[in-house]
Amino acid sequence: MVDCVMLRKNVKTAPVSANVPSSPVINLLVVVARPDEERDVGYRTISRPLIKLIDNSRYISELPST
Repeated sequence: MVDCVMLRKNVKTAPVSANVPSSPVINLLVVVARPDEERDVGYRTISRPLIKLIDNSRYISELPST
């Protein structure tokens, strides 16, 4: 068994250009991968802080129930 930490970092910044129209709504899809099923933390443990942050922000949010 190998036990180690791996870190990847891009040292060169890539030029990014996008023409995005302004919108009062931000659509966000959160995908929580849990490959170890029973031994993984609950998906809400990961997504709940993000949802609370969005709810408490100045932005309009419409969160679908799942």
